[in-house]
Amino acid sequence: QSTWGNNQMVVLGAAILTKSGKVLLSRQFVEIQRVRVEGLLAAFPKLIGSGTKQHTFVETENIRYVYQPLDTLFLLIITNKTSNIIEDLETLKLLSKLIPEYCTSVDEAGVMQHQFDLIFAFDEAVCLGYRENVKPEQIRAYTEMDSHEERLFNMIQQHKIDEAKKEGIRRGGELDKQRAAMKAKGLLGPTSISSASISSASSASAPADSITTSQLLGPDPVTPAKVTSGPRTTGMTLGGKGSHTKTSDLLNALKSEGELKEEVAIPRPTTTATAAQKQTEQPIHVMLEDKVVVRLDREGGLQSVEVLGNLSLTVQSQSDANVTLLTTPIDSNTFQLKINPKVNKEAFTSNSSVELVDPSRGYPLASAQVLVKWRMPPSTDEARVPLMVNCWPSQIAGGYSVNLDFELLIKRFTLGNVIIGIPLKEFGTTPTVIQADGNAIFDPDTQTLLWNIPSISSSNSTGSLEFEVRGSGSSDAFFPINISFAAEHTYSGIKVLRVVDTQGNDKPFSTSVSMTADQYLIQ
Repeated sequence: QSTWGNNQMVVLGAAILTKSGKVLLSRQFVEIQRVRVEGLLAAFPKLIGSGTKQHTFVETENIRYVYQPLDTLFLLIITNKTSNIIEDLETLKLLSKLIPEYCTSVDEAGVMQHQFDLIFAFDEAVCLGYRENVKPEQIRAYTEMDSHEERLFNMIQQHKIDEAKKEGIRRGGELDKQRAAMKAKGLLGPTSISSASISSASSASAPADSITTSQLLGPDPVTPAKVTSGPRTTGMTLGGKGSHTKTSDLLNALKSEGELKEEVAIPRPTTTATAAQKQTEQPIHVMLEDKVVVRLDREGGLQSVEVLGNLSLTVQSQSDANVTLLTTPIDSNTFQLKINPKVNKEAFTSNSSVELVDPSRGYPLASAQVLVKWRMPPSTDEARVPLMVNCWPSQIAGGYSVNLDFELLIKRFTLGNVIIGIPLKEFGTTPTVIQADGNAIFDPDTQTLLWNIPSISSSNSTGSLEFEVRGSGSSDAFFPINISFAAEHTYSGIKVLRVVDTQGNDKPFSTSVSMTADQYLIQ
């Protein structure tokens, strides 16, 4: 009872009623008995009479009603008579902005559908009877618990799932082709390839063309029925009976549970060698990979640029286990090098030769071995940034007009499948694309506008995008912007010129080269 008569200037409760007096929602911010609240709300329609002011109030002996008409509804807050009427009006104004923010229609049906959303929002606006210094946009963010890091993590996980699915299908097809070829040569009887052989090959991550005849047939190729399977491994069996069906069932189950979303129509850049490169892999295969980490600020400046790269080797035959790679040199003034202990460091630094310290030991078979790593330390030199992207949001009536432009700063690069993702979740509306070099598609699941440029090179080193979006978001809502791409060359420029054996004879080899954006953000 003391709450009603003391000098505390607090909001006792808030409610939404119809013009006829039906209570749709009521939230109390101090301890009040339910019977007392019901009595106060029942008396309110009788007290206001036929008043039609936009902001008004009525008072009784102990309390004050401050209310605002909302079409067919009333938004009402209950305070004591000693409270500051200016503060009460500010609280009422804040709560009135939250109703259209959460309700699709400001009527009885809209409020009933989003009752709990409004209660949670009211709790963020008023704490223990006192108005919080927050804006509707902040309240929306608090209640949604949105996380850009979570969205980015989910995109990366989705990409890994897609890559694993494609790799499984590819390896399964290659095993099927090899089995058919061996049957045609009469090397394989009616008995199918043992599951242990396939499982072992998969768990070792070896390509299909690295599996020897003895691995496929077992110790006695004349009598396949006597083949004994080795210990059961935990590797995933690829290409076996029903593997495609099981993979499809798993993906369908994830989609039905909401764990897996349909892939956006714009193709995502791959982080490994292209399919064409994989199909031509030789028994000696070299992978050159660079990952670029760039952080730009929204004012068009550079925070940092960093490059991480490595050279890895995969050999399939014991006769190739001690080969030497002859490469182009890496600029030691730009990149810091780390050499695998198995590799002769002096030979690499002096003549860019990747050779074993002890040739008798050899490289491991059917497993990618990282031999050289390089790193360009974080730098603020804009000349080292592959792609510069700027965002120019301008406020217009009811929303924003946004212009983006890009420029390829390193002209020798050709960036493929560039995707620039602009977050628009705070606006909650579909943008209108005015002009775009390339394609611009809005993803409603992530509320992100995806700007896709198939290729950026010296011949089309600049481009722009213009769109408009309606809503109550701020200019900060367009950040951070995430950029991804894939290129079939390295940032460091390293190339493998020759592969030779211990006698200096050339050996056939294949290479896969890639440069990807590991983290490329405008924040």
